[in-house]
Amino acid sequence: MKKSAADSELKKLISTYFTKKKQHLHLDKGDLLFEQGGYNDRLYLVCKGELAGTVTNPDGSLYEQFRATPNKFVG
Repeated sequence: MKKSAADSELKKLISTYFTKKKQHLHLDKGDLLFEQGGYNDRLYLVCKGELAGTVTNPDGSLYEQFRATPNKFVG
């Protein structure tokens, strides 16, 4: 798929499923979207800022597994 076609499909997906204001969620720095090992049945779209996904190592330290920026999906 060409980049312009992919961009068009992404815009269509966002306008179809991610434009209702009542479904928007604002997180402050340090807030958790979901916890390691917890259940999640939703797909989230990062609109502004960044969202980091971390896992807790057996020694208690944190390891960053991913970082999502605007227009990236998490879930």
